[in-house]
Amino acid sequence: LATCLERLEKEHLIGKLDKPIDSRELSDAGLSPPRHADHFLKEIEDYSESDIEAFRTNIDLIEGWLKPLPNLDQLIIIQESHPDLYEWIVQEAEELGLMDTTPESLLKQTITQYERTEPLLQRVLNDIKRVSESVVWVSDHQEEIESAKERIRDQRLLGLMQADGNRRAFDDLARGFYRTLQELRKQQEWRRRHEVIDVNPQEARGQEVPQPTS
Repeated sequence: LATCLERLEKEHLIGKLDKPIDSRELSDAGLSPPRHADHFLKEIEDYSESDIEAFRTNIDLIEGWLKPLPNLDQLIIIQESHPDLYEWIVQEAEELGLMDTTPESLLKQTITQYERTEPLLQRVLNDIKRVSESVVWVSDHQEEIESAKERIRDQRLLGLMQADGNRRAFDDLARGFYRTLQELRKQQEWRRRHEVIDVNPQEARGQEVPQPTS
């Protein structure tokens, strides 16, 4: 049983140490990751340099399309000149409820959320821009991220060691207290059983005890 508990405790500690590092921890470590960076912290290695450059291009293009939004003729040109990005735009729009994927419908559709209505295309372009910015940020800050991860893991280990030390110290105190309590109870029980009661022999036999005369 003790071996099993030690194994479970070890697995629990390793799990805490190896828990994925999120953007909140990176912020605490002095970095400023974008809000949606968590998803790409683990997966950035899956992207090639050409993928990263495509994301950079997406950012530049979308910034030009947002102010103002493209009209129908411009959107058709975008569809022809940037087919991959346009396909991504349509996919995101479909996930938000777009049924007719023609450029005309994409321009006319609106979306309402939290009592705010905006053009669907604007919402989709902003979402794609945020994702692209997150990927690029993670790619551009790999060294700082790895350095921060090391510091975070060290802090996690230190915290676990301190918590484990406090727990063990508490356990030692608790064991010492219960040992002392058990010894005290044993002594009290021994005294109870062996206590000598000072009783007059005549009283013990039910005889009248003579009273002293003056």
